[in-house]
Amino acid sequence: MITEAQIVLFRFPQTDQTEAKLRPALVLRRLPGHYDDWMICMISSQLHQKIPDFDEVITSTDSDFRQSGLKCFFNASTSHSNPIFSCSSRI
Repeated sequence: MITEAQIVLFRFPQTDQTEAKLRPALVLRRLPGHYDDWMICMISSQLHQKIPDFDEVITSTDSDFRQSGLKCFFNASTSHSNPIFSCSSRI
């Protein structure tokens, strides 16, 4: 069962749509409507791609880092607000 604020694995497509990469994502919220679709955003350890005053940086020293389910070998991760995807809970 998917819930808001949960960390899940999702196969994000590359921008050219030729392949996809399995990476962590933050579940933002369930979308309205009859389908069980959710809005998610990608999480990346590529801090050099961080957009200042836009992306949220998550560090291993954050009080709730352990509960996030992210791997401790990352010193920090960034929650990219772009791209945001919608996906079915069945994925």
